[in-house]
Amino acid sequence: MFYIQRSFGFELFNVFWYNLFINCKNIEFSTSQKEIKRRKKAFISLCIFFGVGLLFTLLFFNYQISFGIVYMLFGVLLLTGILTFRFLSNFAKNILFIDNNKIILTNSKNSSAINLCEVYKIRIKRRTNGAIREIYIWSKNGKPFFISAFENDFDRIEKIIIDGIDKDVLIKEVVEPLNFDHFLFYPIFGLCTGVLSALFFNTIFNANIQIINIALIIACIYAFVLGIFFILKKPMFSRSAKKNAIADYIFGAILIFFSIVIFLIGM
Repeated sequence: MFYIQRSFGFELFNVFWYNLFINCKNIEFSTSQKEIKRRKKAFISLCIFFGVGLLFTLLFFNYQISFGIVYMLFGVLLLTGILTFRFLSNFAKNILFIDNNKIILTNSKNSSAINLCEVYKIRIKRRTNGAIREIYIWSKNGKPFFISAFENDFDRIEKIIIDGIDKDVLIKEVVEPLNFDHFLFYPIFGLCTGVLSALFFNTIFNANIQIINIALIIACIYAFVLGIFFILKKPMFSRSAKKNAIADYIFGAILIFFSIVIFLIGM
C-alpha cells in the first residue's frame, strides 16, 4: 500500500489559498421569482376578497352607503395595486453580490452597498417553519440594508454575513406569529377586512353628526401621518436597490391628498 505523507506546512499552504480563493471571489444570488409571483398572487387575492366581502355585506344587509365612497375605496385599491406591482416587478430584478466583505444589492438601474465591517445590528425575520423571510442590516454609514425574496439562498447568505461581521454585532431573530404564506391567509384576511369596512362605514353614516365628525378627523389625521411617514422614512426605498424614492413620495402625496379630501368633507 502506498502512502503520501503531507507536511504541516503543506496543509497550512492549502488552507491559506483555499480561504483566499473563497473570500475573494464574487458570489452572486438572484431573487426568487417564485417568491415574487407568490407575493403578487397574495396581493391580488387580498384585493379580490376585500371587494367580495365589502359588496356582499353591503348587499346582504341592504346598507345605504354612497357609491362614491365605494368607488373611492376601489380607486385606492387600484392605485395601491399599480404601485405594488411596479415595486415587485423592480424588486424581482434584484441581484445580490458578495465581494470580500462588501454586500452589493443591484438591479438594472440602481445599486446599493454595505461593508460588513460597518454593521452594528442585524434583524432576521423567520417564518413559522423556521425559514428566513428577510434580513435587515444596519450599518454605521449609509441607509439600512434590506435583503428579501432570496428564498433559494437565504441560509447561505445568512452564514456568509454572520461569518463576516464582528462578534459584538447585535443579532436579533424574530419569528412570525402566523403562517402568512398559507394559501387561505390572504383570502380570509381580505374577506374579513371587506366585511369590517362595510360595517364600519354603515355605522359611521348612520351615526349622529358628532360621531361622524370625530371619525373623519381620526381618518384625516391617520392618512396625513401615514403620508408623512412614507415621505420621511421611505419604507419602499429602503427595501430596494433604488437610489431614489419616487414611489414613496407618490404614495405619501396620495395619502396626504386623501387626508385633505376627508378634511374638506368633514367641514
